[in-house]
Amino acid sequence: MAFRRARADERDALNEMTLAGLRYWGHDRNHPEAYAGLAAILGSADGPESHPVFVLEEDSAKVGGFVLGVYWYDLT
Repeated sequence: MAFRRARADERDALNEMTLAGLRYWGHDRNHPEAYAGLAAILGSADGPESHPVFVLEEDSAKVGGFVLGVYWYDLT
């Protein structure tokens, strides 16, 4: 496995991977406002080309990723 910088053309796949993970853990039901806010940010014109976004790959398959940044969501 290795990390590499994400490409702009991977935005949709990375966004769906992120949102699918949040749905899996129930954040779309338990924290709908935070989930909707993150979905809006992920869908914005600003993406991997503007932020430090990394992809974790194993055998050329995307298995994870992360964004370096500070985001605050009120999950109370």
